[in-house]
Order: sequence, then C-alpha cells, then structure tokens
Amino acid sequence: MRKIILAISICLALAVIPGLGYSQPSQVFSQTDTFDVQDRIFQQRRYSAEIAQSQKLYLDQMETYRASERQFTISRGQFTGLDNLSSLEELVKSTHSFYVIRSKVLITYLELMHSVLLETDGVELTLKEEALSESLGTIQKLQAHLVVVEAANDRNSLNLAATEFEKIYLETESNAHFMMALVMVGNVQQIFDKSVLIQKEVKTKAETANVSALNKAEFDRSYAEIDKAVFEVRAELQAIVQIMTETKDEYNKNTYRTNLNEINKVYSKVIRVISFVEEANNKLPR
Repeated sequence: MRKIILAISICLALAVIPGLGYSQPSQVFSQTDTFDVQDRIFQQRRYSAEIAQSQKLYLDQMETYRASERQFTISRGQFTGLDNLSSLEELVKSTHSFYVIRSKVLITYLELMHSVLLETDGVELTLKEEALSESLGTIQKLQAHLVVVEAANDRNSLNLAATEFEKIYLETESNAHFMMALVMVGNVQQIFDKSVLIQKEVKTKAETANVSALNKAEFDRSYAEIDKAVFEVRAELQAIVQIMTETKDEYNKNTYRTNLNEINKVYSKVIRVISFVEEANNKLPR
C-alpha cells in the first residue's frame, strides 16, 4: 500500500510544481540581453486559488494518511502476534481509519489533477476533454467507495471494501498517469509555441536590419538550421500526442514512463531551438 500512495505523491509533485522535471537553461542566455528571451519563454506559471487550496488539503491529508498507515501496520503486527479479541478490535478500528483517509486522499488528488489539467494550455483538446470527463467518473466511484468504507464496521465488510478498492485503484492510477502526461506535454508545447513566436520575431528583425551580404548569408544558414530543428520538434510532439491517443484506453504507469522519456527528449530539443534563436538574435546589430 505504501508504494501506491508514494507513486501518486511523486506524480502530484511533478504536476503541481511549475517547471519541476524541466530545468530552465539560464546558462544559454545573457543576463543583460534586452530581448528578454528567457523571461518571455520561461515565465512562472500562476495557478488559481482553488488549486492552491486543493494542494494544501492534499498535503495535510497525506500527513494524516502516513500516520494512519503506521498505526494500521502496528495493529496488524500486534494482531498477528497476539491473535486475541482486543488486538482484533484495534485492527478493525485502525483499518477503518486507514481506508477512509486513503479514499479521501485519492479523491483530493484526482480533483487537484483535474484542476491542474483544466488550467493547462497546449494540450490537444479532445484528449483533454476525455481525460477530464473520465477523471470525474473515477472521482464519483471513489466517493461512492468512501461511503461504503465509512459504513463498514467489521472485519468482513472491510475486507469486501478492500477488494472493491483494488479495482477502482487501477482506474485511478490510469487516470492519474494520463492526466500527468497531458500536463507535461502541454507545458512543453507552451514553451515550444513561445519559442516559435520569438523565432519569427528574430527573423523579421533580421530582414529589416542593416547587415552586410556576408552576415546575411550566415544568418540565412543559421535560420535554415533553426527551421529544421523546429520542424523536428513539432513532428515529435505530434507523434507523442498520437501515441497517447492510441493508448489512452489502456494507459498505465509503464505507458506513462515511456511517454515521459519521450517528452523529456523533446524538451531537450526545444531548449536547443531556444539556444539557436538566442544565438542568431545576438549576432544581429543592436
């Protein structure tokens, strides 16, 4: 059970902390560059008050979850060793508390991921809408499960609730990983889109600048490489979205890891595009 919540905690951290997992390549840019490429592309993301509140609730619930898990583990060990009515009663109580907070923390987590995805631009609209809708369906199942768990008052009913939870958790895990991947793709897409806009500005600036024929030829060669890099990134982002579309009905943590690996590779190439644009811009007359 520890591994289940730990996996979700890692996903959440990546989802709600701006830029985590993606380093900002400040070494590429001059601190005195008046073009402000870095500030314009890597501006800090601002989340709504609703997301901030949900994140705080999640973190608070996680603390309660960890304490409840520790007590559940202790009670289970005591019952195994003592095997008497008192230890059984303590195990039933600790199991009930543990199952209740487990359901609550997963509900809060999915609600938070839903809000983060809703506020994330750069995500393919159809996939975004489907993921949001499916997450709401899973939240409803978890809420119904919570009602069952809260009403469970003996060992048998708690065992039945545990069996039901395993089925719901598979769906929860799938929804969570898929939304996480969409958020990551959306973040990279936004950075890429901003870099392309600035790329066009630099090109326009070069076309109107007073440069020699030699310098213009150099710039044209540089821009041919930039165009090639942009084309490659755009194609790879589209490929990731296509793969996610094809695998969304059977999405799991392994699919997510594969997607995350590809997203990280594309992000590195986006940084390469930004570096090229910055270099080309710095060669133009001030």
